[in-house]
Amino acid sequence: DANADLDLFVLNSAGAVVGQSADGDSEELVTVANPSGTYTIRIDGYAVPAGSTAYDYLDVFQNTKYGTIAVTDASALRPAGTSWTVPAVVTAQAVPAAGRILVGNVQVRSGAITIGSNEVRIMNVSQ
Repeated sequence: DANADLDLFVLNSAGAVVGQSADGDSEELVTVANPSGTYTIRIDGYAVPAGSTAYDYLDVFQNTKYGTIAVTDASALRPAGTSWTVPAVVTAQAVPAAGRILVGNVQVRSGAITIGSNEVRIMNVSQ
């Protein structure tokens, strides 16, 4: 149902809401700073005019114990429309749990503004 309004809640192990997003549509995002422990995710159908709807759910967490991406490109001014290749080293340091993959993100920034980014997906890690 394209007109559905779904709300997203993150609860800690005690059942307390530690994050929520309920903004009038079905595209919700919650960020939990310094997560630890076990969380429960609750999706509430606040308004579902068609009576039912399907949705996709993705959770992402950051932890350097899984690895790093090191970019060795020096800061420099780049004229508008310029493209360049950036050398980087991806190091996977741990195998993620079953059903999970490692994802890294490299950003091009101008001060505090992100002007571009790209994702690195590690689909298989062996020890």
